[in-house]
Amino acid sequence: MSDLINRPNLIEESLISESGNVKNELMAKVNKPVWRNFYATTEAMGDKSMPASESINTLKNIDLTDIVEFHRRTHVAPNLRFVIVGNFSGDKLEGLKSGLEGLCVADAGERLDIVDCKLHSAKPVVHIDQNAAAISMRILLNRHVEFAPKEWTTSRFLNHILSGNMDSLLFGEVRKRGLAYSLNTFTERDGRNVNESIETSSTPNNLLTISRIIRNGLDKILNDDIDQPTLDSTRTYLIGKHSIDFEIAKSLANHFATFYFYDESINDPKDELERIKSVTKDDIIKMLQSFITQRTWTVGLYGNVPDGYEDKLYNELNKIFERQP
Repeated sequence: MSDLINRPNLIEESLISESGNVKNELMAKVNKPVWRNFYATTEAMGDKSMPASESINTLKNIDLTDIVEFHRRTHVAPNLRFVIVGNFSGDKLEGLKSGLEGLCVADAGERLDIVDCKLHSAKPVVHIDQNAAAISMRILLNRHVEFAPKEWTTSRFLNHILSGNMDSLLFGEVRKRGLAYSLNTFTERDGRNVNESIETSSTPNNLLTISRIIRNGLDKILNDDIDQPTLDSTRTYLIGKHSIDFEIAKSLANHFATFYFYDESINDPKDELERIKSVTKDDIIKMLQSFITQRTWTVGLYGNVPDGYEDKLYNELNKIFERQP
């Protein structure tokens, strides 16, 4: 393993095959409406990351020298963090540690700079595809901020209440009324930005109705209209999910890596359980309020969008912000 990490077999044949694999991955993203909306909305709001469509064109400019230099800068043993999961006795654990110590023989690598783009609001972004069977929509709310661990936990509550099950404020209402097959909400970190996204797809008429459901659902939270059973069931769900997730090595590795990549912090999963137990209605309201009062947002549409439709939808969604101080 030491040789694989410190002296990988970087050869021309591998570069050619991997270039093909990366190209196919990027092409798959370009062909999916959800990814087109993702790149289009963030780019319109000022994100400087290269979209998948442009990345495809740069592949031909990457040679083996670039890969070797990138590896030299980043992929060295002292940059690794090992997550060991299991019921180990003291001797077995010490044996594992001794085996891993032999890997850490290379000089420390560099942390690449995280691009810091402060986003701004943007007018609707539209990509016309007359052959699309439905219009895909992504609403993006942005905050230029670094979340504390408790805020990430609160965002899990917010998204479960919005779209986590058939009783949720947005997804549940949309499904009960037969307006769309799915509606997802999620919070993600992108550099120094935190984005709250709402994604769905349907017909033009249905999307206008869905936009009103979104507006009313968000208002319900902002107006402190979350009942105790909803809060309790969300907490129960997240506690159960936490117990399952953190028995799996992959989930633990992802948990550690996500935080460490951005701020070099190591967050004990046991602390997350205590945070889940401590989240209140006020925390959830303040979380949503922070995105609304920021007023940094846009909406992306992909499909056979009627002329002028994006402005009608945008105006409907903008009422979410007009109601707030």
